Amino acid sequence: MTAGLFGLAAGVKKWAPRLPLWVLLLSTYLLDVIFIVLFALGVESFTPVNSANGSSYGGMLIHAYYTHSLVGAFLIAGVAGW
Repeated sequence: MTAGLFGLAAGVKKWAPRLPLWVLLLSTYLLDVIFIVLFALGVESFTPVNSANGSSYGGMLIHAYYTHSLVGAFLIAGVAGW
């Protein structure tokens, strides 16, 4: 995922050479950066999930209703683009 997002930022740099690369890199991770802030504030959360074979490591269920929903992503992108 990281390579794809950074690759997108590097590709956009060709069409927007005046933008600093760090701005493009941050813009590809903007939803995740806002998720971290909302997680720290207790608005969004993680829940551990057990795997099907009973082991304790099954992954995490991410409750990101504001940053990673379709409406939330459009609003954040709109504000960032404005």
